[in-house]
Amino acid sequence: MFCNVITLSWSFDPFYSIYNIYQDEYTLPIGVVSGTTNTFTVTINNPGIYSFYIRGVNGNVQSEASNTVLVTIDPPPAPVLSVITTCNVSALSWSDTSPCNLTYEVYEDGILIATTTQTNLDNIQFDAAGIYIFYVIALFESIPSVQSNSVFVTIIPPL
Repeated sequence: MFCNVITLSWSFDPFYSIYNIYQDEYTLPIGVVSGTTNTFTVTINNPGIYSFYIRGVNGNVQSEASNTVLVTIDPPPAPVLSVITTCNVSALSWSDTSPCNLTYEVYEDGILIATTTQTNLDNIQFDAAGIYIFYVIALFESIPSVQSNSVFVTIIPPL
């Protein structure tokens, strides 16, 4: 498994002309492959625990269900956010510990201000004094992480 892509594999059996692939408790197969194939790849776009099994088919004869494989799809880890501020300009950076290609949503005071595939956002300029709160959410496909830690930027009016 890599991120949310699962590759199922099984031993080749020349008796079967096709294999039906089943997910969870569905009564209809999610896929059918030739009997000369012994792998099937499926992409999952929501976190959770999923089960898979196969049945070999030859004519009107279908095998018993194979063993069931359980796969857990976890959300990406929450980024760890830090900030550096000079005068009225800030730069945010965060960790990326996931092997997946992630997209990041950057929030200022609860409002989405940027979406990026980078692990930083530079040149955030402030026009008014105040306290600004930032956090980041990592996304893999449609699977979000929990929000990062919040960082606070305090802009003091000039004397």
